[in-house]
Amino acid sequence: MPITMKTILLFFPSRYHYGKVLVDEEKLPLKRVFKRQCRLELDQRYVAHFSTSSHTSRIWAYDDNVLNGSGSDVYSGKGIRIFINARYRPAKEMDIWARYTILVYRQTRTIGSGLNEIAGNKKVEIKLQLRHQF
Repeated sequence: MPITMKTILLFFPSRYHYGKVLVDEEKLPLKRVFKRQCRLELDQRYVAHFSTSSHTSRIWAYDDNVLNGSGSDVYSGKGIRIFINARYRPAKEMDIWARYTILVYRQTRTIGSGLNEIAGNKKVEIKLQLRHQF
């Protein structure tokens, strides 16, 4: 599997709403980099910028995730989002999956509402999963 890089620019203007997102995605198979068997795989996406005029013009994007994890997110408002996925195989029958995501909004003091409200403009998510096959 070669190194994969993909950049997407999506912009849609309309009379009342607008939205734009710039996505940079990289998949790096380390066994090709080190020229030998490597048990670590990295996958990262850097959303350089997203900007929408309102919640009505939000942008949906699918993300890679841990094994059997859901991976779609909504970009609404103005900000950046970065995530890194890693898969490590310490043994033939064992996988360890990890995911780190940070979402930073500009021009906001809280994220969410009600019981899901977060004070500040940053939201961090960490997932860790262990799979042992018999």
